[in-house]
Amino acid sequence: MNRKGYTLVELLAVIVIIGLIIGIAVISYSSYQQSTAERVFETYMDSMHEATIMYFLEHTDEMPTSTNTSKKILLQNLPIDKFNNPFKQGDYCVNDNSYVTATWQNSTNNKGMSGIKYSVCLYCNQYQKCKDYTN
Repeated sequence: MNRKGYTLVELLAVIVIIGLIIGIAVISYSSYQQSTAERVFETYMDSMHEATIMYFLEHTDEMPTSTNTSKKILLQNLPIDKFNNPFKQGDYCVNDNSYVTATWQNSTNNKGMSGIKYSVCLYCNQYQKCKDYTN
């Protein structure tokens, strides 16, 4: 018997295998994209913390002290460039919701001195997270 082609079962098996490979690739790519965006947002939060320190260097009268214990600074008031939203091209994360709260810590930290605790809260579309830093 002389066969000159593939049977329907062979073609369906190849299509199913290719479909599975594409499905796995799409799931893997979307989780990679999500984790990359979260790392970008973590970097933005670190930048907000550093920008708050720079803000206090220029505005020493607003720095939290033992008498003036807390200060809230909006993202738009920090000396920092606008953040791109990694989830949506052309969209920026500058809004009235993102902020840094600097609070005077009267107790000593692990270095044996008083300092300032920074609570950075970044809100950008579906990403909403707060992170604490201590100096």
